[in-house]
Amino acid sequence: MAASVFCSLEAAPRNGDKKNKNLSYSKKGNPSELPVVKSVGNGGITVSDRYYVVDDSTKITVNGTEGSLFDIKPGMQALVAGGVKEFGRDREGNIYIATRIVASDDNELAKKADAFNKKARERASNRSGNRR
Repeated sequence: MAASVFCSLEAAPRNGDKKNKNLSYSKKGNPSELPVVKSVGNGGITVSDRYYVVDDSTKITVNGTEGSLFDIKPGMQALVAGGVKEFGRDREGNIYIATRIVASDDNELAKKADAFNKKARERASNRSGNRR
């Protein structure tokens, strides 16, 4: 009996992972939580609050095609894979290096974020209205 429980628990994460892999980057997470490019400079990119060093070995994809660092613009949605290049005294002092950047120019991102935030405000006001 314990073995059958183990098998059923083992199968659940695989199905979830398979479904998640089929989604595009813009479908993972709420629009207001998606990482956004804050700035792009010579040899680096800031996504959310983290600065990444970009070198020649970094693979960059912009809107589904191979691109360069200068094809990425502030406000684009971006996912960055990489690691710590140099450890600082704390997390904010770390220097990160990007191994892969996938960026997309989702013009609907701001609208999606506004719609999500509007629904969240409505839910919050409904909850507070029910407490009275």
